[in-house]
Amino acid sequence: MTPSYDLSQFKEEILDGKVYYMPPSASPKHGRVISNIHFIFKSYLKNKTCEVFTDKGYEGIPTLIVEVLSPISIDRDKNIKFKKYKACSVK
Repeated sequence: MTPSYDLSQFKEEILDGKVYYMPPSASPKHGRVISNIHFIFKSYLKNKTCEVFTDKGYEGIPTLIVEVLSPISIDRDKNIKFKKYKACSVK
């Protein structure tokens, strides 16, 4: 018997029309890595014209995208998303 999940509790990521479901919250370790990277970039860019965004706060083509890999999404991040970023001319 296949286990059933309440998909409303999961985050959705849509790539090429395909929906990928992700756990509602990252592990504490994953969250700390994201926070640390954000802090480092935010500190470095203080008083500069560049800005740092997490989540859905940016429109356009960014100069840099940092993906914090997790076992559940490593293939998607390193392959599908990497190719999309390259195709959009992310440096």
